[in-house]
Amino acid sequence: MATALPLSPLQDLLDSVSPLLDSVDGRVQKKCYRVLERVLTSEGQPQKTFVRENLLQLMSLLCGSLSTSSPASKKPRLRCLLCLVDHVGHDSHHFLNTLTPEVILCTKETNEKCRAMAFQLLVRMGHAAQRCYGLSPEESLTQYVGVVLAGMAGSSHLVSASIISLSKLLFEFKGLSLSLSLSPLYHRQSAPADVVSTHLVSQLLTSMTALLSSKRREVVKAAFGFIKITIRVLPVADLSPHLEELIRGVLCWSADPKSHFRLKARVILERLCRKFGFEMVSSVTPARGQRLLAHIKKTSERVKRKKTAPDESSEDEEEERGKRGSWIRESSGGGDPVDFLDRSLAARISSTHPVQIMKSQVAGESFPTSADGKLLISDQPSEPGEQSQEKMELDDTEGGRRKRKRESTEEGSEVGGARGGGKGIHRKQPDKMDFNYGSEYRAKKARGDVKIKGKPDPYAYVPLLGQKLNRRKRAKLSGQFQGLVRSAKTGASAGKRQRGRRK
Repeated sequence: MATALPLSPLQDLLDSVSPLLDSVDGRVQKKCYRVLERVLTSEGQPQKTFVRENLLQLMSLLCGSLSTSSPASKKPRLRCLLCLVDHVGHDSHHFLNTLTPEVILCTKETNEKCRAMAFQLLVRMGHAAQRCYGLSPEESLTQYVGVVLAGMAGSSHLVSASIISLSKLLFEFKGLSLSLSLSPLYHRQSAPADVVSTHLVSQLLTSMTALLSSKRREVVKAAFGFIKITIRVLPVADLSPHLEELIRGVLCWSADPKSHFRLKARVILERLCRKFGFEMVSSVTPARGQRLLAHIKKTSERVKRKKTAPDESSEDEEEERGKRGSWIRESSGGGDPVDFLDRSLAARISSTHPVQIMKSQVAGESFPTSADGKLLISDQPSEPGEQSQEKMELDDTEGGRRKRKRESTEEGSEVGGARGGGKGIHRKQPDKMDFNYGSEYRAKKARGDVKIKGKPDPYAYVPLLGQKLNRRKRAKLSGQFQGLVRSAKTGASAGKRQRGRRK
């Protein structure tokens, strides 16, 4: 209803909602902030006029309810601030200075949506600062960065949140030069944009490198994140003067095998090597980090070789395909030569080498033939000694089962092929299943499994059969899953190692 009210009832609505923002009940606060959000986000003309005429009252209302706001009302309150920041104009920098600590702390919330809104509001306030401070965009943004830097003197939680906020601002406003240094933060003393911007980034990098030696884990984690953003954003010319101190600060966490940040330190070294090259990084790296640097170089070269290897193999396969030819079968009697204009010539062309066909025919079993080429098939049973060793072993394994099965088949054939049902021991037995699970998913030229179109994903789908609960067959059936469990453990350990390398 708030989006359809005229102008005069909106003032009454604001007067009734204002005292409820200080309520002890968090649910009441949440509903009041949602009412204000509907009014601020409405596209109706009365609502836009109301917000424009009562902007100062709304700003003072939200600033005054900061100390009494409950955790349940953080998301609707941030939505109201997002809508209100877009309407602020000149001489409203006090409003931004008041809200900045709250927004900085919200960047460390456990709720993902709340963190996303806090980062969005932080960037919106950076754009609004360029309108509010009455200075040039570079100077206004520097003033706003100075307000964010004030949180570096607080607790560990506030310090880490301030570093995260600085990382976000550096990433969003990387194309905008900062015109003031950190020492005269609140003086309107201008200087060349490129010189002062380098000085500001220099001080920030020096501070973050010093924080890497802190004993507070969340502060060190935030400092690593800021350094990652700096390596990605800044050009080589601005970052090269700080290369040595960055490497020395990062290496203090790469030596301890129990350190939580050992992998993060390695990732930063890899990014520095990609940005500056191994030669330049190796020249400023101390002796204790040369071994790690050599390992990073070998790993990167191995990855490059793996990327180029499939291309070379595919080219070889294409060349082999192009070299395949055709053969023409000639008459065995040695008569007339082949007539290439004959229509029946197409039936004599073969894409398979005739020598290979002859070898396969000789290797395989064939029936005897007569002088005129007819097959001689005998219905007499073969001698017992002619049976293959594999068939004899199978008969020994199954015992008299084959004999009984053959006799029952002969009896059934006399009756006319009828198959009887039955219960108990006369029930129909299921066919013996192949327990070589997943063999069709194995890759031919690599390790691991591949997906097959039209089939389930390559997981081990074990059928739920009642006979597997039989105590007498437990020992026999348990061995069928040993390979399955062993393969699962091998794949899990390999995936864990690969996931560690990607980080």
